[in-house]
Amino acid sequence: MEGTTAWTLRKAPAIKRLLLRLGERFGADTLALDTRPTEHQAIHLALWDQPALAAYVHTYGQPADRFGLHLEFPATDGQPLPPEEVYEELTAEQLLEALAIHFELPGNGGE
Repeated sequence: MEGTTAWTLRKAPAIKRLLLRLGERFGADTLALDTRPTEHQAIHLALWDQPALAAYVHTYGQPADRFGLHLEFPATDGQPLPPEEVYEELTAEQLLEALAIHFELPGNGGE
């Protein structure tokens, strides 16, 4: 999220609050954020050095204060892309935990 302030993005308030929590928990520049303003209720996150390991977070069709999450994985040598893992109706805390595990970030419950 390097150089980006959550409140300057054209995103839904729930997404902006989530970005603030991501920065507080993992550090503001830990994950790369796709800042294209095409999706008001979604963000795409990835590791800076491994962009194929990514996560799509959204609020489309979710109850208030809940998130949908699609985890994306890189292809391995000669193998097709693995399917995405999809989760729905996650609380912010459940989402942060899933992202910590997916990206192997400190604070993933196992550290």
